[in-house]
Amino acid sequence: MKKIPLHKDDIQLIRQTIFSATQYIFIPVERSFLRLFLCDIIWIEAAGSYVKFHTFHGIYLSLFNLKEAMNRLPADKFSRINQSVIINIIWIDWFDKDQMILANGLPFGFGKDGKKDLIQKIYIL
Repeated sequence: MKKIPLHKDDIQLIRQTIFSATQYIFIPVERSFLRLFLCDIIWIEAAGSYVKFHTFHGIYLSLFNLKEAMNRLPADKFSRINQSVIINIIWIDWFDKDQMILANGLPFGFGKDGKKDLIQKIYIL
C-alpha cells in the first residue's frame, strides 16, 4: 500500500480534531489534575461534597460537587437522572418509565425530572 505523505499542517489538523477541548476534561484528584476523555466516563456519583467519576478505566474521587461537574460537562452528552447521579448518554443500553440500564448492566432509577431531561437530549425514532 502506498504511503500518503503528511505535511506539518495536516498533522496539526489531525491532532486538533482528535484532541479537541470538548472531548476531554481535567478533574482535580488529590493534589493533581487528571485528564478524562468524555467517552470513557460512564457515570458520575455524588459522594458528599465530592463526586466519583466511574470510568472505563477506574473510579476517581474528585473535588467537584455534582452541580459543578454537570456545569463543566457538555449538556448534550450527559444527563442528571436523579439527585445523585449523572450518566453519559452514550452508555445507555435501554430505559423504561421507571429506570435505565447502562451498557455495563448497572440499573439506575429516575428522579423527579430525570427521565424528562434525558428524553429531551436523546433521539428517539
